Amino acid sequence: MFSYDEEKNIFEKYYSSDSRALIWDIFEDSQNQIWGIDAFGGAYVIDQESGQPANIDGSDGLDFNKVWTTLVDDKGRIWLGTEDGLAVYDRNTKIVKFITENEGLIANYMYNLMMDSKGRIWVLGSGRGVSVVDPEKGEIKQLRSEKELNNNRVTEAVEDRSQTIWLGGFAGELLQYDPSSDKLRVFRDSLSVDRINDLKTDQENTIYIGTQGEGIHILNPETNVRKTLTTQNALISDDNMSLEFDDRGILWAAGLKGVERIDLSKKKISLFRKDQGLAANDIYAIALKEGRIYLGNSKGVTVLEPQSVEKDTWNAFTIGNDQGMIETDISQNSFSFDSEGYLWAGSNALMLNVIDPVVTDTMSY
Repeated sequence: MFSYDEEKNIFEKYYSSDSRALIWDIFEDSQNQIWGIDAFGGAYVIDQESGQPANIDGSDGLDFNKVWTTLVDDKGRIWLGTEDGLAVYDRNTKIVKFITENEGLIANYMYNLMMDSKGRIWVLGSGRGVSVVDPEKGEIKQLRSEKELNNNRVTEAVEDRSQTIWLGGFAGELLQYDPSSDKLRVFRDSLSVDRINDLKTDQENTIYIGTQGEGIHILNPETNVRKTLTTQNALISDDNMSLEFDDRGILWAAGLKGVERIDLSKKKISLFRKDQGLAANDIYAIALKEGRIYLGNSKGVTVLEPQSVEKDTWNAFTIGNDQGMIETDISQNSFSFDSEGYLWAGSNALMLNVIDPVVTDTMSY
């Protein structure tokens, strides 16, 4: 594991106890400790005061196999989605609770977790359907094909301002769940896509759907009016792995051919690739912080800093091998900012990268 101090241009190394570790996900808990989740089993907790990682595994009561997804709920409990079930870890009491098929999950395997505004945990990606865990009531609801779902391969979920849950996944089917009526249905006409990679909503309650091979679908759920952004109308790629909105309402779309800045109000799309300063074109993770755009790719972390937002001019620099980062292949959706402004990035190797808050260089040369 590495910590990078940009002002001093120094990397500090932290070695995990297991050389096989593959950091798959990263997040900060309510005690300001950073968790690096090992896909091969266990978790690494980094105390930011001491800077030392500690392995959390079966000896601590977290007896699980590969961890694919994580979530911190509003009570500070840590939810770990694994191949063997759901582990809920309370850092204050040190109590671990396991939820499996025996307790009512549709399946032990899961790919994604989402918490709604009612505090319920949506367990996604098993291929058998969706489990909805209500930790306060101690209840688990199952949604599956013979009941509410037409297809069980649901991996993505987002909640809009009306508390409606939107779901999608490998089948390209867009689903709508209304918690007031406890009903789930296919939303009107099904999308003609193979896979939904990401779902986002904006302030107007518009649904943005990142797809595999079919571009970005933009849906007004009240009128059912749909727009599509594809390579036929200016996108560089129809494969969209991740979507994020910045504080100006600009949509950023990441893919394997670069990242696109989409100003929907001005109908303008700006493309960022190696020619524009990126270290690589394959973008796997996006993080937004104080106007800067952090892009995780196979060569490290490229930072886009606005020179003039009005003129759409940006400066780009990369934190990679030349800055001391040994493993630069950033994992998909592995970015997380902590409360101190540190960027935590997982790599497809044996380590977790920790990058200090970026400070603009004002020195005259």
